[in-house]
Amino acid sequence: MFLKKILYMILMVFAVLLLAAVSPVAAAGENSGYIEVSCNVDGAWVELIDVNGNVADSAYCYGRLTFDVPVTGTPITQVRASKSGYYGDSSSVSMPAAGEYVSASLTLVSIPPTSVGGDVGYIQVSCNVDGAFVELLSASGSVLDSGYCYGPTTFTVYTTGTPVTDVRASASGFYEQTSPVTMPGAGQTSYVSITLSMLPGPIPTQSPMGFALFGLLGLVAVAAVLRRN
Repeated sequence: MFLKKILYMILMVFAVLLLAAVSPVAAAGENSGYIEVSCNVDGAWVELIDVNGNVADSAYCYGRLTFDVPVTGTPITQVRASKSGYYGDSSSVSMPAAGEYVSASLTLVSIPPTSVGGDVGYIQVSCNVDGAFVELLSASGSVLDSGYCYGPTTFTVYTTGTPVTDVRASASGFYEQTSPVTMPGAGQTSYVSITLSMLPGPIPTQSPMGFALFGLLGLVAVAAVLRRN
């Protein structure tokens, strides 16, 4: 009789441990805040920039765009918008708390057209990540042209226009990278190669299934002993 009570106690302990092992645990970063961005130009490419200067998230904006931001992630400090034919714009933004909305408004100004028939050169960009978003930048940081890069991608630039000094590439899951480029002369091509480095992935949480399986086997063993007694 005493042995049976001991076995029942062991059974209860295993049951409690098993329930604890398989109980759902809130994932890190589950709580989110929101950054709402508005832009005067439909189809502008909007990026969230974190405190380290990396692109944390990005999307096209049509009027208004809301980003879901994990409050446990790297703090967002800036939003940036760009579109071909417009000067880019950026704005500082505060990191939202859980459930909080933070707003930012961006205004793009159109770049004056160059004279028709002006001499043109070419800037050819290659990137190790297919689908990377590539931007041609002026010395002041304005976006003069942009597009997605799939293999070597060639941009046409007017030699009489605002000189291109840098090329910036970004892609989700990678660190943003900016490389200098020489402004080509008429009929010439300047080449630039950009290598994006992958952002570190999240540290996987240890699965409780191994412990749960151990507990389940223990319950089966105890139940077998009880049935035999």
